[in-house]
Amino acid sequence: MQRDMTTGKEWKHILFFAMPIMLGNVVQQLYSVFDGIIVGNFVGEQALSAVSTSAPLIFLFLALSNGLSQGAGIIIAQKFGAKQFDDMREAVSTIIFIAAGVGAFLTIAGFILTPLMLRDLLGVPLEILDTAVLYLRTVAVSLFFLFIFNAIASVLRAIGNAKITLYFLLISTIVNIVLTIFAVVVMDWGVAGAGLATAVSKMFAAVIAYVYMVRKYEYLRPVRKYSGYVGKRTARLSLPVSMQHCVFAASGMLMGRLVNSFEVFGIASFAVATRVDGLAFMMVFSFNNSMMTFAGQNIGAARIDRVKRGFKQTQVMALGTFAVITTIVVIFAPSIVGLFGLTGDTLARSVEQIRFIVPWMILLTPSLIVNGTLKGAGDVVFPTIATTSDVIVRVSLAYILVHFGILGYNAAWVTMPVGWALLLPMAIWRYRGGKWKIMRA
Repeated sequence: MQRDMTTGKEWKHILFFAMPIMLGNVVQQLYSVFDGIIVGNFVGEQALSAVSTSAPLIFLFLALSNGLSQGAGIIIAQKFGAKQFDDMREAVSTIIFIAAGVGAFLTIAGFILTPLMLRDLLGVPLEILDTAVLYLRTVAVSLFFLFIFNAIASVLRAIGNAKITLYFLLISTIVNIVLTIFAVVVMDWGVAGAGLATAVSKMFAAVIAYVYMVRKYEYLRPVRKYSGYVGKRTARLSLPVSMQHCVFAASGMLMGRLVNSFEVFGIASFAVATRVDGLAFMMVFSFNNSMMTFAGQNIGAARIDRVKRGFKQTQVMALGTFAVITTIVVIFAPSIVGLFGLTGDTLARSVEQIRFIVPWMILLTPSLIVNGTLKGAGDVVFPTIATTSDVIVRVSLAYILVHFGILGYNAAWVTMPVGWALLLPMAIWRYRGGKWKIMRA
């Protein structure tokens, strides 16, 4: 179940590789979506607000994990494309070693620093602070397993096996759903039960992914050896990618703090809309991941011509997917938001935000494909610079508008397309410059 993308029709490889990633991204988003639905309906809107205030920090941890694993995946994809199988075991060992170490550190740090981060970084209101702390501390236990799973998933995707990671996510999601219902609905453990269910499901996913990898692929079996050379290369690629993800996550934290300055039920409204927006975003983002692996393998095989053709074809497929997703989300936004137990003005606010943001993602979609191509080629610094510029512009504008009493609560999301409009020409300029063609991991 591996896919060599250096031969055959480019669009077919990219599309059929993107589909399981797309479903996997949706499934991964369902962790938080389902928690929100259960908490909102069985514990209450105030508890949902408490859980939602933790989302930016959880997304920050996830961003670190994704950045680390994507950087590692670039190395594996290029080695696979170049058919350098002998080097892959040592690379996999180093990648998992680094992921486990970072995951363990953040598990401990996250548990200890949770009150400080929620109170001082995000400005969580006092009436929901204790509940938010309880939930985030429970989820923090899962970070060690999250980092290991994402590292293994990235390695498997780098050799073209995206389907199996989808299966792992489906199984762990089912475990999460069952445990959440049992813990929250049956046992009445509240937000702690929802967090515990998430932690157990992520541990389960990490274990089955590791067992599968070592049994299925001999050239991916870790050895008891740490490569300083591979470690440096992983750091060189992963740090900029992680920074890019963290900058994006930091924007969520800053926007969360801005929203937290308004009433508690405004927090619930914004959080639910953000989760729905994120679900739509992750479906399009799958083409970013697919293009990164495709570009990585073909760069390793010195097939620039295939990368160029694949890039053009992916833009068409991604924009077509965007059009379908936007139509569905905009039409059914009230029904989707209603699943979270929101009513009245809170529901109306969420629907308004969703119907504004999702169509504007047409500016973001082409940039994602460019970034995937650049990262697959090893050009990881520029996407970080571009993302940082995007975040600085839109976050600064949002705070300025709130400070001067313009738009108020709505400034947290109305300003998002402004940053995306800046990101698009920067991405096109970098791709046409062609420097990525001579880069390697």
